[in-house]
Amino acid sequence: MTPVIFVLVILGLVVGTVAGFALKAPLLPDLITEHGRIIDQQLVLTLYITGAIFAIAQLGLAYLIYKHRHRDGVKASYLQGSTKLEYTWTVATLVLFVGLNLMGQGVWAQMHLNEKPARPVNIEVTAMQFKWIFRYPGKDGNLGARAAEYINPAEGNYVGKDPDDANGDDDFQLLSMSVPYGIPVVVDIRSIDVLHGFAVREMRLKQDAVPGLSVNIPFTVEKDGTLEFPLSGNYAADLDKGELPDALKHELNANKLVWKDKASLRALEPGRVWRLTLDPDSINRPYLVKLENGRLNLYRSWYELACMELCGYGHYQMRSQVNVLSPVEYAEFVEKNSP
Repeated sequence: MTPVIFVLVILGLVVGTVAGFALKAPLLPDLITEHGRIIDQQLVLTLYITGAIFAIAQLGLAYLIYKHRHRDGVKASYLQGSTKLEYTWTVATLVLFVGLNLMGQGVWAQMHLNEKPARPVNIEVTAMQFKWIFRYPGKDGNLGARAAEYINPAEGNYVGKDPDDANGDDDFQLLSMSVPYGIPVVVDIRSIDVLHGFAVREMRLKQDAVPGLSVNIPFTVEKDGTLEFPLSGNYAADLDKGELPDALKHELNANKLVWKDKASLRALEPGRVWRLTLDPDSINRPYLVKLENGRLNLYRSWYELACMELCGYGHYQMRSQVNVLSPVEYAEFVEKNSP
């Protein structure tokens, strides 16, 4: 590759990098939690700073390649480095990255060092090869005690629930996670075999599940869903009847959302918000239909929970789903599943 072509390639990389920031290309997925805003601000700031440094460094590299390219009749000469410059940019790099780390420490401290919110929804998350198990408190709101000696997968006691603790009589466990929006939630994350990684990108949650450790993470979901796509028709009156209008079925098909004959609609706020369940017999992936500014929009309120640690040959199976429900729906969810 000739020096000129090399320089043009470098300039193309720089222009592509700067254009991405200048055009404000979407860098992150949708956000539905309160603490996530601070994380996003910190991440975007870091990307802008490192992007600027990358552009300056590559422009300098392109300049030096072009200036010192091979030319007939010009002898190569030895250039002595500058110790002062080496110290300068080494210290500057140290200050920059330590400073960014200190700025982000507040988010971590807020999630791990502050007192737990009053009257949160407590959910216990247990990771094992190759599935997630979620234990919920029943109507009393209190999880029963647990201990390692009670773990017995053969009897379905994966989490080590104490059979003699009355607080656990109405606890129940599922393979998917449901949380209410607008109410503080605390998840207690642990593993019973190897290292796993609990991660929900839209909630900006990422925490390793480590055998022998229990890590609490508080968060609050502030949005009931993220916009999937706007609907072209306005058939709000038909939605209150609890049946899928043909126009809605057509739009779902056009956007590759498969609905079943048992698909259901429920008015959460008649004339304004409806819960749409496409396939009650399979994985319940809840959607919302909302009337906003005179038109209907479809919102997704389920999100993937992925394992972000290589936990064995079946790692690809280590996934689950997080459903976001209204406070009323969550109370009904607890009522329905409590033994």
